[in-house]
Amino acid sequence: MHVRILSASGGDRLEVYNTIFSTQVTLGTLNLGRTDYVAGGSLWFFNSTMTMSGSSVTIVLAAPLGTPGTAAGNGVMTWTPSDSATDRAGNPASETPLSEPGPADREF
Repeated sequence: MHVRILSASGGDRLEVYNTIFSTQVTLGTLNLGRTDYVAGGSLWFFNSTMTMSGSSVTIVLAAPLGTPGTAAGNGVMTWTPSDSATDRAGNPASETPLSEPGPADREF
């Protein structure tokens, strides 16, 4: 899988793709809570890995293609699930945003 961090006002966004520039995985939107993780435009991490254990998802980023920024402070990630994601019975996911627990921190 491939990961892109997109520079966006209101918070840089992390997006997951199953193939490059092809299909974005319907996980929803992960707002990183800061706007300085990318030095303009977007940053790709080809051939990254994602695993799930219980209700936790871990993404291990591969080497970046592009110029990463340096976060000047802490932020709180917020995930807004996509209702395009469904469970095995076909029920759509809730689109209620979830913020990471605990104090603000640097994500990378």
